[in-house]
Amino acid sequence: MKNLFFFAFISMMFCSTIGAQEFHVFLQDLQEIRTTVFADDARRKVVNQLKILTSVNGITLDKNHLIKLQNLKVLDDKGEVLQLIDTSKREQYSSRKSKEIVLETPSRKAKKITITGTLNYFTPTQENKAYIRIDNFIERIGENFLSDHPKKAQLSILKPEKLSKLEVEIDKSITKDMEERYEELSEQEVLDIELSRKILKDIVRRGTDNRAHFINFKIYPSPKDFHSIKVYNEKDQLISYGFASVEQLYQINLSEEPTSGSYIEVILENNTAIKQLDFSLENIYLP
Repeated sequence: MKNLFFFAFISMMFCSTIGAQEFHVFLQDLQEIRTTVFADDARRKVVNQLKILTSVNGITLDKNHLIKLQNLKVLDDKGEVLQLIDTSKREQYSSRKSKEIVLETPSRKAKKITITGTLNYFTPTQENKAYIRIDNFIERIGENFLSDHPKKAQLSILKPEKLSKLEVEIDKSITKDMEERYEELSEQEVLDIELSRKILKDIVRRGTDNRAHFINFKIYPSPKDFHSIKVYNEKDQLISYGFASVEQLYQINLSEEPTSGSYIEVILENNTAIKQLDFSLENIYLP
């Protein structure tokens, strides 16, 4: 059962200002969940997890005002650092004010926890170079569309012959990394590497098929540094609907062939476009 007094207390626990706005991070919900994990075909075990739902209020949130949680640390009152579940480590930017944190359940001796972290407030615009519109891109194959970006990012469209060359480079990189870390690789990491190889071959196969509509990009530093890459036609209709990526290779699916009036919208974070706001939620009593 939740402690309603502490729920109300924590809702006012953290607040600060950003520009002329005052924002709040507060606890919205707290629950213990039981999840079945299949260790292999013969075994399964039930794992207890703690799901914490936080909410951010007081700041504008929309497609041009995005947030994500970073540098999360959860400490119980016994001094133990609680392990975050993987989904909490890979937070993505969004305009949703509710943010979910999932972690391993603390020991039964613990009575309360404290959460600290950073809220990244991302406001991409053309002025801060986090929003880039690329016109007439079908005539600019091979050009780095982000040559004046402050993070020296790169985004260029690959010709088919360049795609095959990049495939070889990436495959060599994957092999080298696997050989260097072979003894320390887990079984899951080996499976992930093999999956990357399969995705790489699929990207190249599709990217050289003239019967379908794809755009193949070479990207830097990596796809995870980009919030989004979208393609629109001359009627401002979205025509990109999915992607696949391995290292610096990024492929977008298109619902129609692009024309001279089509354009690309890129949202790519940089320090100028982000305000980092530290927060702390203390004395959260466990259910």
